[in-house]
Amino acid sequence: MEDWKYVVLILVVILGGLGGIFAGSSRKSVLSMALNFTGAYILGITALSLLPSVYIGASNSIGIWMLVGFLLQIAFEFLSKGVEHGHIHSHSHQRQMVYVFQVLVGLSLHAFLEGLPISGFEGMGAHDEHNLFWAIILHKAPASFALSILLVSNGMSRMKALGLLLIFSMMSPMGAWLGSQWHTDVRVMRIFLAILIGAFFHISTLILFENDQDSGTHHHFSWIKLGTILFGFFLAYAVAI
Repeated sequence: MEDWKYVVLILVVILGGLGGIFAGSSRKSVLSMALNFTGAYILGITALSLLPSVYIGASNSIGIWMLVGFLLQIAFEFLSKGVEHGHIHSHSHQRQMVYVFQVLVGLSLHAFLEGLPISGFEGMGAHDEHNLFWAIILHKAPASFALSILLVSNGMSRMKALGLLLIFSMMSPMGAWLGSQWHTDVRVMRIFLAILIGAFFHISTLILFENDQDSGTHHHFSWIKLGTILFGFFLAYAVAI
């Protein structure tokens, strides 16, 4: 993977986190809109670009690895408590650090998993690698935004929050570096991508159906939400073709 991509993976987390730390009272509504868009975009890219790519030349067992990714993401969200799709809560001081640590571990594991297939593999077109990279970038921005809101809303200082964001920002680059060591092993890289596809299916559908529940609009029809989702699908289609 090119060096500039490592830099972008780090910067998007830092910038997204700074947005959450310094945003005003409207930050949760901004987060909800961003999540709807990225959820739709990730789902679109997964269906239109990543799925066809992973199935070319693959054995029938590749679907099993997608299910593994789906289940892994459920386990990660048991730790992260759904922060990456907008579930942000404050806790008492006694539970605060345990809660923050669990969330950081869950998000970091997912970020590491995201990085593994970025380098692509023989048979995966450069266009699909490009789509995967930017889908991850668009997903990481609201995730880091949400993480920073969580940290400051639980009483953490801005400097400490930035320190944790810096740690979080290194997870995907670490996964990408490790994945690059298997770059020539098509079977392993295809498994990495299949696992990520399963995780993306879980994340994107959960975002689209549940990220409004804390605001009391869960299952309520919204033209703005529908328009945002359609725009995400349209953009995914435009870049995938």
